[in-house]
Amino acid sequence: MPSMTSTADSSAVYSPADSLRALPLNAPLWAGNAWPVFWATAKSWTWSLVTKFPLSVAYFAFVSQGLRSILPDLGVKLSKLPGLVFLADYRLTYRLDIANLLTVIPLIAVWILWHLGLEIYLAPASFERRFSRWDIDRCKSLILTMGVIVIVADACLFYKSFISATWGSSQAISIAALLVTTTYVVLLAFVTFVSLYLRQQISDLTKED
Repeated sequence: MPSMTSTADSSAVYSPADSLRALPLNAPLWAGNAWPVFWATAKSWTWSLVTKFPLSVAYFAFVSQGLRSILPDLGVKLSKLPGLVFLADYRLTYRLDIANLLTVIPLIAVWILWHLGLEIYLAPASFERRFSRWDIDRCKSLILTMGVIVIVADACLFYKSFISATWGSSQAISIAALLVTTTYVVLLAFVTFVSLYLRQQISDLTKED
């Protein structure tokens, strides 16, 4: 006779809160895996805050300036565009221009695609659980294709922005710019790798509970 007790689906996606929900209401914070999960989550968020935020701010300011040097028309204030006049009324937004807007979009795409690309390579089981409702092979091909295109384009944009902001657009090749751009790409990969490792720790602890 089959057992009436159902077992957990091995393909389920776990969240840090699952370990806390499994505890009795009167259980102390350190019962079970609650404290290790909490500590691992705190480390993950702290790492993201102290690494991704400064890198993103520096990228935002630097590449925006480079874009303005490459295409001066991108320096037009957003508040001068139809429907965005209200941005001129606030101190934090009246200086924003089209270059700032065009800088945010590739930055977000690069962070996401680096994470997914490394997850495909280093934690394929985790990736397959995340996209279990889709065709995995096609999903991998799509993400890797977008990742290569966006990351290479972003590196070229960073390189050109560095040259334009430092020496002017007349400079074609610069060893210093190549080194800075390579360092930038490696830093993005390293920060994303550590973030992925810390998130995997949370997932492992949650499964143990």
